[in-house]
Amino acid sequence: MTNAILLTRLKNFLEIQKSILTVLGAVLVVLFVVLFAGSCTSKYRPRLYIVAEEGRTVIKPTEMFYVEGMAVSSPLSEAYMTPANGNLAAVSYYSKETGMGSDEQSGFFVQRRRSTYRMILSLPAKLSPGEITLDNLSFVRNFSSVEQPIPARTYLFSTGTFSIDSIKSSDLYTSIDAIFRSLEGDTLKYQGHMKLVPRDRFYFRGVIYQRKR
Repeated sequence: MTNAILLTRLKNFLEIQKSILTVLGAVLVVLFVVLFAGSCTSKYRPRLYIVAEEGRTVIKPTEMFYVEGMAVSSPLSEAYMTPANGNLAAVSYYSKETGMGSDEQSGFFVQRRRSTYRMILSLPAKLSPGEITLDNLSFVRNFSSVEQPIPARTYLFSTGTFSIDSIKSSDLYTSIDAIFRSLEGDTLKYQGHMKLVPRDRFYFRGVIYQRKR
């Protein structure tokens, strides 16, 4: 076999290896872009948890929004909202179903129901990315246990952090790690991410709350 033939075969082999490396490089770039995009998406995927001693439970909110021109006037009253220079965020969800069970006092077999909870966050008028200091005007309330007085089923913000990670097309991508405490000392702890969409008005207990213009 002459040197010319060997050189030709070597050249062809190197060309094939170069083509393979080029294809592999393109595949790695595409894979990196997909993984990076996926990590960004998962970071801002609205996934909220309630944290207890037994672990974290995923919450599936029925609504997540905020209204401009509204603020919390009194977290321990029935009508807790008022038009003002601020923003009010709301996250509603159902508690975990307890299913069927026996009532301890009567002994009868009863059907237990889910409770509706709503988290209300009092936010400043000007919204921008960064951490927002919550105060005790922010709260969580159980709206199903109407037989109890409002203070007994209201949890005021106690400690923790809330931040706006980014704002896209007026949607707020937020993070929360906070504890809300009732007057009796019971607590609700939340962790996770929320996407809050703007809303001009919302209907609550027979009243339409309209965005202040």
